[in-house]
Amino acid sequence: LQSCVLSDGIEGMSTFTSGGRLYIAALTLLLALLLWDITSRLADSRTILTQQYEATFQKDASRREGMRDLLARDVQSATQLALYSLSELNEVDTDEARAEILKDAFSSIGFSLRNSRYDFFETYLVQETPDGQLLLRGRYPSKAPLEGVPVANTPLFDHVDLAAVQLFESNNEIYQVEESALLKITSPQPVLISTRLIFEGDTGFSRWFMVHRVGIADTHRSIDLIGQQMVGGTTPMRIINIDARTGECQLAWDVPTGALNCEDADLQHTLNYRTEYETEVSRAMTYSVYQPNDAYNALKMHVSESAPQWRAAIPLVLALFLLVTTAAYMRYRATSTDTLRSFADSLLVKDSVNSSIHEVLSRQLERMSQFAFAMRDGDIPESERRYFDIAISEFMQATLSLNTLRLESPPTSARMRPAIEKIDLKQLASLGQMVLEVSTIDTSVDAKFLNSDELPETIFGYSYSVQTALVAAISLSAETTDDGRIEVSLWTEEVEGFECLYLRIIDSGVGWGLELDQATAGLPDSDPSAARKALLACLSYSGTELIS
Repeated sequence: LQSCVLSDGIEGMSTFTSGGRLYIAALTLLLALLLWDITSRLADSRTILTQQYEATFQKDASRREGMRDLLARDVQSATQLALYSLSELNEVDTDEARAEILKDAFSSIGFSLRNSRYDFFETYLVQETPDGQLLLRGRYPSKAPLEGVPVANTPLFDHVDLAAVQLFESNNEIYQVEESALLKITSPQPVLISTRLIFEGDTGFSRWFMVHRVGIADTHRSIDLIGQQMVGGTTPMRIINIDARTGECQLAWDVPTGALNCEDADLQHTLNYRTEYETEVSRAMTYSVYQPNDAYNALKMHVSESAPQWRAAIPLVLALFLLVTTAAYMRYRATSTDTLRSFADSLLVKDSVNSSIHEVLSRQLERMSQFAFAMRDGDIPESERRYFDIAISEFMQATLSLNTLRLESPPTSARMRPAIEKIDLKQLASLGQMVLEVSTIDTSVDAKFLNSDELPETIFGYSYSVQTALVAAISLSAETTDDGRIEVSLWTEEVEGFECLYLRIIDSGVGWGLELDQATAGLPDSDPSAARKALLACLSYSGTELIS
């Protein structure tokens, strides 16, 4: 019987009926449409996420640009306030008197920019004496004992043609400075120097210059300081300062790391936010490019945007798997109708059925039980459902018999976790519900199966042992209960560090005939049921315990 059934099944699966071919063709078309829809939706979603990501970065870069402009306006306001006293210089006729007026006016810069966020800026008051010497008369907002120091051959005036300089005309240049006590620079960075003639007296009197020094790296550091004081902290990103005249990198600044080597800057990045300074002179000299760095991507990039490209093939793989599985099922179903009808007729003889189940379904009893249960709930005439009920019952009895034989060789200790498998409790609960329903189908017993809402997905143990105990206990309860109710509950508890599975059965039957002190005792040889034999085997050879 075993050879005949398997041979017919294999030969039948190699062909389709005409209806099956149409069904497979329709399913293939449907899967193709679904695959196209999923792929297009994924592409549209990725496009939208990319646009949102770019818009978010532009907002973050614009916010940092706004903080930079805010600092620039504060500095501009402080320096313009210091120049309001220039008209008073014409009222005195000595250089020393003019120096006192200017130093008093420039001291307001130190008051206005006393906060550490303005450490990127220094302004210098320089006197050009009638004999052509350039002497430093003050540095603001920081003070230093530098008064009277010659500054002719320094970055303050290296870019200035003193003979051609015009009143209030700015002469600007950017220098790469390693370290300078005069410029108050402690780390290598590009430094913007802006020199302006602010007062030119009569012949025989000194000319006065205002020189601004802006450290570009110090500017980024000040912006980071402001960002740390704001809600959300400093937004990580990379800023590259470019020389507008040559297009070369002047400074690469990574937030929050700090200054980077310009060789590490990628000007060909796919997302560049370019920003220029407000004044025309500054725009002609330098501009900045904002880019997202790795820290920004980790913080703001959507998971699906950074996911590997191979994930886009998942819908295709799933669709193909579904197609192949459905095709296999249709092949099997096309040839199994006669086999199932013949097999259902053979179930009329219990002894023959038990023998056939033992030989044919040694490894597929559980699968066949689930299949028969699904077919029973399908479009089957009421008169034929009884055959499926009998089949499912016999499958369970055969399963109990086979597992009883297997339990005679005790499994490995439960504490040896590497040798223990995971049991799917959802499938186990479904099995229990099926057994309870089938076992009470022809009785007036009110059957209920309850499982805890907190039931975990899996638990460690031996699946055949746990399934045998569950099926045997429910079947034995159904055998001893002809009327009334059967209530089955399933839950887990932690005992001595291990997650244990509990089964409670409340019924109105006559009892199982098992006592705690008879857990290992054999029953009379009259004709013990498979359920009783299986439950005794579980109590004797596995970790199952009976609690009254």
